[in-house]
Amino acid sequence: MGRSRWRRLATLFALPLLAASCSGVGTASAAEHAGPARSAQTPVLHESTPNTIGLSQTEMGYTFDSDMAVLPPDQEYHFRILKPNGQPEMNYLWDQTKHMHFLAIRDDFTGFAHVHPTLAPDGTWSVHLPLTEPGPYELYADFLVGDFQGVAVGEGEPGHLVLRRTVTVPGPYTLSSIVPKPTTSATVDGYTISFDMAKITTMTGGHLSAPKGWTVMYMPAHVTYQGQPFNGLEPYLAVFAHFTAFNVSNDLYGHAHPLEYAGSGREGWPASTTPMLHGGKSLTFHAEFPGAGLYRAFIEFQVAGVLHTASLTLRIS
Repeated sequence: MGRSRWRRLATLFALPLLAASCSGVGTASAAEHAGPARSAQTPVLHESTPNTIGLSQTEMGYTFDSDMAVLPPDQEYHFRILKPNGQPEMNYLWDQTKHMHFLAIRDDFTGFAHVHPTLAPDGTWSVHLPLTEPGPYELYADFLVGDFQGVAVGEGEPGHLVLRRTVTVPGPYTLSSIVPKPTTSATVDGYTISFDMAKITTMTGGHLSAPKGWTVMYMPAHVTYQGQPFNGLEPYLAVFAHFTAFNVSNDLYGHAHPLEYAGSGREGWPASTTPMLHGGKSLTFHAEFPGAGLYRAFIEFQVAGVLHTASLTLRIS
């Protein structure tokens, strides 16, 4: 089973890759509207632990709390994260330019959404979920806290939690029983991201013949547009791509990002005089999946200011 490795990239990679963090974390205050300083950024890596895979609505004493079991179309969803003492959590840390990443997926693994709620002074988060099809959905709150279980967390070691609960969009519905067959590439709008399964390596340099559950892996990928190598990916939320996966048997959650440096142009960060970097052609995803099985995965990336989402099914051994 994987273990959390919230360590600086300097312990894993040589200096040229030091800046290639898949996330920036600072000790900001909770309210996004407060405009906290973001000068001190600590790179962290997302890996699977029992606390970060969406097992339930409560982990380590923290609870994903909401009285909204039904969500009519065009209505905001409201929720709170409660600490072990029952009080709303307010001490969130920045993670990829946001205090909260909020994800939704219908129970037949369609209708994927990745949005970013707004926090009110009373600890209530609010967000518009673009869930257009009726039916049951799984909701995932992915966040970092700076006061984990009432004990201050050391520098570079934020408390990472992913909590899950359900909501239903009213109306008649039919859930598809068919999950697309496993592939090694995802295509949308002419863009294709292909994984080179023959070149997957582990943190210790070992080689794998296929992705393996509960194993930290480096998964190389190639990006093309209309069949030609493409290097025009723009930074979106501090990275060139976001990879979100859901186990089709138990809804457990995995999240991965490429390690390549995304440079300036990070949403929500101070303006930079450095020209925006672009990525692509080759990416290396830092990934760990919570167990074996089929995963429905979604890859988000931005080109010319437009966000694209490609999907695929992966088989994890």
